[in-house]
Amino acid sequence: MNCLEYRRQITAEPTVESAEGRAHRGQCEACTSFARGMRAQEAALLSALNVNIPDTLAAKILFSQRLAQSKDAQFEAELAQAVNIDWPSSLASRILARVRQLSRVRQISNIIPLRLRTSTLIQFALAASIAVAVAAGSLLALGQSDERLVDRAIAHVDHEQWMFERNEPLPMDLVRPVARMAGIEMTELPGKVTLVYPCPWDNKRNFHFVMVGTHDKVTVMVMPGQYVDAHQSASARRYSAVVIPVRNGSLAVVGHPQENLKSHAEQVRKVLRWRL
Repeated sequence: MNCLEYRRQITAEPTVESAEGRAHRGQCEACTSFARGMRAQEAALLSALNVNIPDTLAAKILFSQRLAQSKDAQFEAELAQAVNIDWPSSLASRILARVRQLSRVRQISNIIPLRLRTSTLIQFALAASIAVAVAAGSLLALGQSDERLVDRAIAHVDHEQWMFERNEPLPMDLVRPVARMAGIEMTELPGKVTLVYPCPWDNKRNFHFVMVGTHDKVTVMVMPGQYVDAHQSASARRYSAVVIPVRNGSLAVVGHPQENLKSHAEQVRKVLRWRL
């Protein structure tokens, strides 16, 4: 072993020395001095890293984490409170009029996924925007029509496939503010709700949400001011739907043909309380 090979070995592992390296160092004063210096540096580095960790450090770290989480929870609560606002019934029509001036309907439909495929927090910041993106995405359902309400409900859901992309359940604290926009209180969640949003329909404030059913996701539409004389039911476009009259309007449930939609509708009706 020559000096270059020995120094490479000691530089890589100052505390490890092969038999050949030991023999070379015994014959080379320069490499002996080099090895001594490298081992002194290694010892100094190990000494610097060998620090005493206070017993309370773990507790302090956990406290800091919990404090940060508490601040996040407070922010979300303040956000939920902030979206509990009243908005003019004519706002949706004014928004749509302005949108039609700026773009074509086909261009608007391409924007919708960018506005609506967001994290949980942004999903509910959408409520604070007074359904600007939702109103643009719901052009199919907004206009007046001679169709039965149940048929229009199916067409609306078939047009709004982005609603089914979310799978995470939402807490009541985030559902309640959006329901209040339509003048509705809910005593409890009727099931696992994955999406809520206010939807302008015929210039009225409606409350739509998606929840998990037995076979697939179910869309529920609470529609104040949309009255029907009797129960309606229909099947089309791979969906079935029922509409039932409720106190201040009607309630539509759209889902898989094998879902017990009437049972879902009654379950939702029992937890609704009208604020208007």
